[in-house]
Amino acid sequence: MNLKAGLSIVAALALSGVMVAGCCLPSGLSSRIGDEVGKSVESNVKKSIEDSTNTKIDTTKTKEVTGEDLKSVPRYPDSTRTLYIKGEPISGNVSISLTYETKDAAAKVASWYKDKMAGLGWTVVLTVAGQDGGEMISYKKEGTETTATVNITRSSDVTDIGIMYNGAESGA
Repeated sequence: MNLKAGLSIVAALALSGVMVAGCCLPSGLSSRIGDEVGKSVESNVKKSIEDSTNTKIDTTKTKEVTGEDLKSVPRYPDSTRTLYIKGEPISGNVSISLTYETKDAAAKVASWYKDKMAGLGWTVVLTVAGQDGGEMISYKKEGTETTATVNITRSSDVTDIGIMYNGAESGA
């Protein structure tokens, strides 16, 4: 597993929770709180892993990790897969988590996913706007219990695309 991607997912999930909880705060304050929480979570997780494994983590280099792309949730063009985790099937459902990285702007990535997912029979269940054009978009596959969440976040000079898939089909 690529640790940078894992840390990015933890930070993105923490940030999305702050965005929902901070719905009644002024937008500038909510964004600053989200930034600080994300940085703190990433830093603490990285330190914890380094301390427990006695290994220095280098999060500056991104390499394509092994794994499979999903058939039913498209991979963003020219992106790098930085995380692939496939859970054991439970009651016929499989859970797959993927993270991709691209240099494109978060708003461009979000727009691309909205267009592509609609064309593949996915219905938007929930969207949560993020900073710098980022967005968390939850989908349900029409006629099934299959779900996918696409979490798009911008940090430094890259956009991270986190996908959490859960469904009866393999997805791969």
